[in-house]
Amino acid sequence: MREEWVCHGREEVVDTFRWGLEQRREIDALEFTRGGEQVVLGARGPSIDAVEDEPLEGQIFNVFTLRDGPIARIDDYRGRREALTAAGLAEDVDWR
Repeated sequence: MREEWVCHGREEVVDTFRWGLEQRREIDALEFTRGGEQVVLGARGPSIDAVEDEPLEGQIFNVFTLRDGPIARIDDYRGRREALTAAGLAEDVDWR
């Protein structure tokens, strides 16, 4: 969504997870899709309405890039297709 929100490295990833815990958002559904070194996490819920001034319409998708196991980077996306494409999973956009 915004380049300044991209997490680079362990400390930024940990800080992002801490912030997420503080938000206590209500989640109705989670989806995880893995493709090599990247994992897409989709979250849906009524309280996922915005991050700062960016509207989200009840869902957000994160692309986690792994480096030798740990998360090294997180990118945020509004839409599922956009996140799956960014993770190199564009052909796997339909839910099964």
